[in-house]
Amino acid sequence: MTESKRLEIDRSWKGLTRPGDATDHFAMDPLPPFKPDAEGFHLGNAFWLSEISRLIYRRNTEEAGVNACGPSRNTILATVGLRERLFLSRQETQCALLRTVHPSPHPFAVLVFRGTTGLRNWFLDIDVRPERIAPRTVAHRGFMEALGQVWHSLKPHLEQLTEPLFMTGHSMGGALAQLAAWHHSPRAVYSFGAPRVGDAGFARHMASIPIYRLVNGRDVVPDLPPSTRLFSFSAAGRLVHIDRKGRICEIESNGEPANCFESGRLSMSALGERWSNPPGFLVDHAPINYSARIQKSLQAGRTSRMTSDQTTTTDMKRDRLRSAVLPTR
Repeated sequence: MTESKRLEIDRSWKGLTRPGDATDHFAMDPLPPFKPDAEGFHLGNAFWLSEISRLIYRRNTEEAGVNACGPSRNTILATVGLRERLFLSRQETQCALLRTVHPSPHPFAVLVFRGTTGLRNWFLDIDVRPERIAPRTVAHRGFMEALGQVWHSLKPHLEQLTEPLFMTGHSMGGALAQLAAWHHSPRAVYSFGAPRVGDAGFARHMASIPIYRLVNGRDVVPDLPPSTRLFSFSAAGRLVHIDRKGRICEIESNGEPANCFESGRLSMSALGERWSNPPGFLVDHAPINYSARIQKSLQAGRTSRMTSDQTTTTDMKRDRLRSAVLPTR
């Protein structure tokens, strides 16, 4: 069996602030198949969508003023049977619609939003004024404005899809994915380090849509914006927490872990001087560190299954040997 490639935990400022420089996407051999018909949270799907959320930060030559170097997003996506069919960039909001390359035995589509990248994004992030979107339901005004910049152009493409649609994104991208799901119901939403989007009314309205909010360790962004007298923010969907040892658990509404996945041993890059690296609550927000920890759990689960299979085979061999040398009764 080919040894899996490994994504490493990145504790540098570059891993946090320049995720688009990376070219090591889908670095797992063999890559687990994407399961469009999976019921509930699926770890393999989480890895694919985390990598897609990381890849969308990569800028192609068609983006004005960008001198791209290295492989394009579509060059990377082609290695896993996907193609970017649509890319929209309106002011500081970017998103892409990906679809499987035909013929595919299990076709699916992914709508992915890019996270915070520019000054205007930061202004939208901090515009936490409530905007009413339904009776007794309000949402983050800045995120609503960001989605509105692309929604008119995006909506017709979503309505034409026939395959299962997944929505995803990292940080602000994950918040926009949840808001997009409000307007067009997908098969599931997987967000990575996403801030809160709306109030309790928004969370209740979204309860019928499978939303999995992945939060890595001490990542501070999912706790933002804080609740205030003006606007009580409430997280929507199901929390999936990645602890400091890399164990991934769905968290019940009462705070108890359920459906936990094994963790792998996490190797870390050289730390250097502590002052030269971001603090832990920001390190855990880096897109690469979501993918790396999910990959480690996938590899740990595979190793566990291999060990179990090897043990079963050894037991069978031992039983056959005993049958051959021991007298029958």
